[in-house]
Amino acid sequence: ARSSPASAAFVLRRTAEESLTGSHANCEAIRNSFYADDFVRSEPTVSTAVERVKSVTAIVGRGSFRLTKWLSNSREVLAHLPASERASSIKDLTRELPKEKVLGIIWDTHEDTISLQVSLLEVPPTKRGILQQVASIDDPIGLAAPFLLVAKVLVQRLWALKLAWDTEVTGAELEQWERWKTELGNLQQLQVPRSYEGGREP
Repeated sequence: ARSSPASAAFVLRRTAEESLTGSHANCEAIRNSFYADDFVRSEPTVSTAVERVKSVTAIVGRGSFRLTKWLSNSREVLAHLPASERASSIKDLTRELPKEKVLGIIWDTHEDTISLQVSLLEVPPTKRGILQQVASIDDPIGLAAPFLLVAKVLVQRLWALKLAWDTEVTGAELEQWERWKTELGNLQQLQVPRSYEGGREP
C-alpha cells in the first residue's frame, strides 16, 4: 500500500515514545536517525556506537521491528555484532570493508568517503535525452549541485527555445552539452570524506 512507509514511520516513532526502558538519547536517535527503513548515525566512540546498536535494536524490537544488515567503518564495532546481523558484504572481517549504497549515495566504508553513482547513458542530444541523463544522477545531499546546475540551466534554455522533445540541439547549446557530457565522466572520481556532525568521530 502507498501508505505503508508512513504507517511504518508512525509505528516506529510511537514505539520509541512508549518505551519504558529506553533512555531519552536512544529514543531521540530513533526519532531522528531513521530515513525510510535505514538507521544512519555517527557516534563519537566505539563503545557508544556498540551501546547505541544494542539499545536501539532492543527498543524497536518491542514494536516488532528487527534491525539487521548493520554496517560501520569500524571493524571493532562490527566485531561486537553477530555475523548474522551484519550486512551480507561484511560477514568476514578479515577482508577489506565494502562500498555500500546508503540513501542513494555510495559509502566506501574502508576509506570512509562518500561518492555518487554515475551512469554515462547513450542518449541523443535532444531535450528528452539531456533530461534523461541529468535525471539519472541521484544526488540527494547536493555533492555535485554546481555541476548539475549547468545541465539544468541548459534544459531550461531548451524549453525557452521551444524545442520539441526529440529535436536535436545545435550551435552553442550542443557545444555546452558535449562539454558537460565529457566532464560528467570526471564525476565518477569524486570522493568526499564523510562529514562528522559536531566534529565527532565515527
